[in-house]
Formats: sequence, C-alpha cells, structure tokens
Amino acid sequence: MRTCDPLRAVVDAQGAVRDRTALMHAALSDNAPAARALLDSGADYDAEDTLMKTPVDYAAEHSQEVSELIINAVEA
Repeated sequence: MRTCDPLRAVVDAQGAVRDRTALMHAALSDNAPAARALLDSGADYDAEDTLMKTPVDYAAEHSQEVSELIINAVEA
C-alpha cells in the first residue's frame, strides 16, 4: 500500500474533465516526458475516471511510449 503524502495528493488529483488525473491527460496527449515525471513522483496508474478508465487504458489507446513507461512503473 502506498503512503499518504501531500505530493501524491497533488499528483493524483482528479480534475473537472471526467475526473481525469494528470497521468491520464499525459497518456491522452502522448506526452511521455510528463508521464515519466508523474510516475517518478508516484502517480497512481490504477486511478479510474468517471468512464471507469485508467491511465493504462488511455495509454493503450493513444501512446505506446506512455504505455511502456507505465508497464515499467508497474514492474518496478
């Protein structure tokens, strides 16, 4: 289980657009540098939005590079 700290709360904050996290938006926009920074900061790759989609789902649909970053984070 992950610990609670203020940075994680900010990294995993869900926004106004379907409760998507910053990592979801990075995957949707194929922004690998942002995804890497978010994952390095402990972003939750299992978070779900109102459509029950996770960053993994969005990365699979929109960004092979972000998909690979998430897979590496899961395996770490």
